[in-house]
Order: sequence, then C-alpha cells, then structure tokens
Amino acid sequence: MGWRLLAILARLGLGLLLLYGTLSLIVAFLQTPPLRHLLGVSAVFLVGLWLLYSKLPDWLQDLLRSLWRRKQHSDDEP
Repeated sequence: MGWRLLAILARLGLGLLLLYGTLSLIVAFLQTPPLRHLLGVSAVFLVGLWLLYSKLPDWLQDLLRSLWRRKQHSDDEP
C-alpha cells in the first residue's frame, strides 16, 4: 500500500510540475506583443467568418454541413 501511494504522489507531482511549466510557457508567449496581435487578428477573423456563416440561408448551411459530414466519413474508410 505504501509503494502504491508513493507512485500516485509521484505521478501527481510530475503532472503538477508539467502543468506549471506549460502554463508558464503560455503566459510568457502571450506577453509578447506580436503574438498577442496575431491572436487578436485571428479571433476577429474567426468571429467574422462565424457571422458570415450565420447569415447564410438555412439550405446553404445544411448543404455545407452535409458536405463536411461526408468528408469526415470518407476519411475513416481505407
């Protein structure tokens, strides 16, 4: 029982260490102005695409969805 608990604590400690490292890296990247600008432009672009898509007629949205689903299913087959 003692070794099992030690293994669980070791995994938990390693996981928390990796989480801290990953979050620190993300925060460091987000503090650089060029990356923040790129993320802002990408967000505006995605919002614009979503708004354009929402303005399409229902039949065209259904057509696009059916094409997307058909493409996804064809990728599963060899």
